[in-house]
Amino acid sequence: MRGLVTGRLSKTLGLNMVVVGLVIGFALFATYAIPLPEEAEAAGQVGYLTFQSTCTACHTVDTVQNYQGSSTWSEIIVLMKSYGAFMQEEEEGEILQYLEEAYPR
Repeated sequence: MRGLVTGRLSKTLGLNMVVVGLVIGFALFATYAIPLPEEAEAAGQVGYLTFQSTCTACHTVDTVQNYQGSSTWSEIIVLMKSYGAFMQEEEEGEILQYLEEAYPR
């Protein structure tokens, strides 16, 4: 009987610890996982949300930020569209404006 109670208690405590760990993890790292668009828009970076929804579908922000090629952002956008990136003309303009302001070349 004692082993049965200890086993159930152990499972319950283990499950509770996992849940508590997940809650704490999400609470602490949520600000790092989710960009704050309000800050970018407040700083005048209009295309930030469009950039996040379009470009980061395939690339991390670090990949874009650390790009070392010689192509202009306009050329890169045309290239990405040829690879299948979907964006309308107005979105393309917003992304281009954002990239030129945030990561000047």
